[in-house]
Amino acid sequence: MLLLMLAQVALPLLAETGNPAPGETMVPGGAHWPVPTCYPDPTDNTTACHNGILQVRPSRFGIIWFDFYHRGEDRWYIGKNNLNLMTLVPGEGWQNTELDRVVPTAQVILTSEAVVEVRYFFRFPNGARVHTDMRLQRGAPGVSFEVHQSPGSAAITGFQWHVTFGQAEAVQVLHFDDRRIGAADIPKPLPGGRERVQHHEFIRNIENPEFRFSGVATAQPDPANPRWMSRVLGLRQRVTWEGPMRPQDHFAYEVRDVPWQPGWGVPGQAPWIEGLWFIRNGPLPDGDRLTYTIDNLADFL
Repeated sequence: MLLLMLAQVALPLLAETGNPAPGETMVPGGAHWPVPTCYPDPTDNTTACHNGILQVRPSRFGIIWFDFYHRGEDRWYIGKNNLNLMTLVPGEGWQNTELDRVVPTAQVILTSEAVVEVRYFFRFPNGARVHTDMRLQRGAPGVSFEVHQSPGSAAITGFQWHVTFGQAEAVQVLHFDDRRIGAADIPKPLPGGRERVQHHEFIRNIENPEFRFSGVATAQPDPANPRWMSRVLGLRQRVTWEGPMRPQDHFAYEVRDVPWQPGWGVPGQAPWIEGLWFIRNGPLPDGDRLTYTIDNLADFL
């Protein structure tokens, strides 16, 4: 059903975004890119959007998936990375949209030839209520999210953004604040296994909260991964945490070589950086903002 839905979305998109005319230069923001659009997703009872580069697709598992359109191959690569959220309220532990399957409801708040904005509402079992305004622009290889505490929410004393990719992009290197983290440089064997985080580090006082990360492209999918998980494209990705990092806040990254999912073998490209955590300790700053961008779009035209 999911693949059928994606095909229904992609077919009109392919007709609209054919190859450039001779001599035409493909640049983000040009008129040759499709108008960003949103559509109801009956499979997951929410609203998804695409701009011909990225598709933002909430799921019934509490995850917001980012799919990538490879224009040179005229195809979507689904589930290349994702976003999920966590909240903390007094007297309760952290709750995660993915683990608790906190599926958002959606309200389209702006549509134009240049941009779409959707407000996603999250209602956590612990009483936390937040909404994020998602913005997707025509021809732009990125998407932004701005979070607010919603009326009627329990007091929020912690909030986390989780950007996760796992084997889907097999991220090998992370750069931020003049630091380089290489998955292959982490001492092995990594501890733990499928039931626990294997290696992570919490970091404070980051001066420039912009994070760049990438992996090595592969010609074929890893045979240890499930059928829907395609080959590594080697996306050069960037996440910018646009609010100031307060003294009590943290950033963290996670490295794994054993997948969470039961039944998966250890992938051929191991270990890999599984995800990035952006952690607000204390009250949620109103309008906290995270932007995800692909920096090497030109490689896929």
